Order: sequence, then structure tokens, then C-alpha cells
Amino acid sequence: PVILQLRYRGCVLMKMGESREGSDEVLSKPAFAVISAGLTEHWRSAVMRILSNELCIRTHLTEALTPAAKRDEDCLTVLTETTMSPSYPGMPSVYRTHMVSWEVEPHRGDALRENGLIFPDPESSPTSSSPGSALPFNSHFTTKSRNGSGKKIFWRWVPFFEAQKLQRFVNLGEATADERWAKYAFQKEGVVQFPPTETALMILLRRCGIDVEKYGTERYRPLRDFWLDLTAKESLLHMSGGKPLRLADSTVVRLKWRPPGERGYQVLVKEIKSGNGKQKLLTRRMLQGENWEESALHCIEEDLLMKPRTGKQLLAQRSFDAKSYTFLEELTESDRYPGIKCLYRTHLVSYIIKDELGNLISDRRHGLTSEPTLLQGLLPTTLAPSGALATETPPSAMLSPELAAQRAERASVTSITSPVAIGERPTGSERPTGSERPTGSE
Repeated sequence: PVILQLRYRGCVLMKMGESREGSDEVLSKPAFAVISAGLTEHWRSAVMRILSNELCIRTHLTEALTPAAKRDEDCLTVLTETTMSPSYPGMPSVYRTHMVSWEVEPHRGDALRENGLIFPDPESSPTSSSPGSALPFNSHFTTKSRNGSGKKIFWRWVPFFEAQKLQRFVNLGEATADERWAKYAFQKEGVVQFPPTETALMILLRRCGIDVEKYGTERYRPLRDFWLDLTAKESLLHMSGGKPLRLADSTVVRLKWRPPGERGYQVLVKEIKSGNGKQKLLTRRMLQGENWEESALHCIEEDLLMKPRTGKQLLAQRSFDAKSYTFLEELTESDRYPGIKCLYRTHLVSYIIKDELGNLISDRRHGLTSEPTLLQGLLPTTLAPSGALATETPPSAMLSPELAAQRAERASVTSITSPVAIGERPTGSERPTGSERPTGSE
């Protein structure tokens, strides 16, 4: 099948119903304009037959289309599915559906009127004043098929998000929970619930025209990784017009202080031991439902192996100060999940460390303290409860049991923390990109 989505000003043309010649009964058949292509017929030839036989185009409507209609990569999506034939029991069938999206230039409404494709006046109400108000299904106009069947076809311009719900889900049933989720997600506008299984995600991606066979090959990650990424809510799946978009929110924290006698700031970074000397700021995936302040404090506590709700004790400012927050956004093709666009949203938070902590960091940097880790150099004398002696809060007491168990592993495998001059911009410090994005973002 070849399916034509003819769009104009945010709407798409849909067939709402049809009636046979000599019959007053109008059958409801909401669908996009569709036709069966011959085995050797080019899809553009099939689309022209839709324009001629179904829409009864009289003049050159194609001249009013946007330039994208001339580029296959911009207007065509091919969906390949293998399923049991609904007409021939027991016979597996391979369907190659060509989804064609053509859009009429916003200023070329005259081309639609000349061909009888009446578009409603946006200032008129959908009552009797509308051109198609007397037609079934609130249709805007009708055509009579030229293929010899004598069918009368009822057409309506429908906002695209409504059309997604009305459209018959081509070649995909609802027999299983996976299929039902895929249909729900395909017709949804906005963030969708994570897929129940890897199979459900595969069905959806195939429906969107994405080649799932590329997953797990060459530089691409397996499809299971994408599914786990979504189920762990490390990223979200957003659907718009039947196209998937991966949303990834990352928090990057810049802890800085001014060493004694110096005018500039220094910033705390992680040195990646396996990264040939690469450095990066403290980073963390922002979870759904978190705000930037909560995520930034969790980032400090997790990267510095502190107990929960102790991160504020490091800061010389209020943790919710809006002046410390910067939002960055980048839309790009995913380099790990083929066919998926990704919107990277980075929440950069800059905090100033208390002066006394900065002094200790500087002393440690110049070899004046003997503590083996940064926190052990800071916590005993600076993070003890107010009025208590420093010895009452040993470094180990500031660590949660789970994080304490992770200290040796993270220090030896992942990274160590160290100060650098703030002018020495560490790799990935301001805007993580590529392989330097926080873990989980690709």
C-alpha cells in the first residue's frame, strides 16, 4: 500500500467515509488516502493515481507543495511488516507500506480551491456556516472515485494529532499487550509511558519506519539497551506526529572556590583514569519529577560519596539561588540509537564552596594535608554538627552504607576528584557532548 498524508496549515486530509453508487448508506472508514501499488510501480506513480482517481485533481497541485515533497528522504517512510494474512488463513504476508507526507505551502490555498479540496475558514464556526456542515462526519467536501467503482468519498481536514487517533493502525493488530502499547504510543502526542517489553518497543519503532536491524551492529547499541534506558527512566520517549524523540536530562554541577590570595576561582572536576587524562565536572542523570536544585544536590552527594541531604553543608550560598542555574538544549541525531533524534537538556548549576573548605582544598593540593581523599580532608572539621567537636563526625560517618561500599570501586575504576583552575576548561565542563555526556546519555 501507498498512503498519502496531504497536509495544510497543521491539518491532514482524511477520508471519513464512503457510499456506494445508488445507496444512501454512508459507511464510516476513517483513514488517510491509500492505494495499492503495482509490484513494479514506483511509489510516486501510485501517489499520482491517488490524486487523480480518489481526489479528482484537475490542475497541477504538486506545484503548490513544499520543497520537501521532492526529496524522498524528507517525505517518504517505508514500513516493512510480516504478519499472517487476514484474508488468506495460514498465509504469512510481507507488507511494505509507503507513508508519503506532502505539505501544501501555507500561502497556496488557491491551489486547493481550484481542485475542489475545500479548506474550512479558520474564523468560521463548525456549524451550518461551514461548507461541509450538511455532510456526514462533518466532512468538508466529497469526490467521486474515477476507478470505476462509483464510490462517493467524504473528506475532512483534521488536525494532525486527532488524525493519529482516527487512523486505522495499518497492518498491526491489538491481540497482545505489546501491540496495544505500540498503538497507544504511536497515536500519542507528548511523553509516553515506557514500553512494557523490548518487543513492544521494537513494534513501535518498526511502525515509525526505523530499521531495528541496525541495533547492536557496528557502533550502535542493542535495542535492549534503549529499552532499559527508558524503563529506568534515564531518558523519556516523546512522540510527535508519529515520530519518536528521546529526551535526556542531565545535571552538571560546577563547584568552585577562590584560593587565598588569588582573584580567580578554581573548580572541582573528576579525572577519568581510563580517559587519558580527560576531566569532567560532576554529572548526573536528572530523574523524572526532580527539579534542578534537587538533582544538583543529589549529584554532589553521589559523586562525593556523601550521606543524603548533607550536600548543602558544602555551599556558601542558597542551593535554590536562580542565579546559579543555566539551561542548555541541543537537538541532534542519536549516535547510539539509529533512527532516533535526541533532545539533550543540560541543567548547569554553579555553586561556590565555603571559604574554609576552599582553604582545605588548596592546602591538600599543595601537599599540606595527608588525607588520602578530598572528603576526608574536608568533612572532619567543617561538616560536624553545629557546636560539636570535629572528632564527633569522622569521615566514615558522613557516608551512607551503600555509598561507603562504592568508594573503593569508584575511586579505582571511575574517577578521582581534583581541583583545576577555572580558566582551564575541562573536557565536557560546560556542555557535555558526544562521549563526554554523563553516563547514560550516550
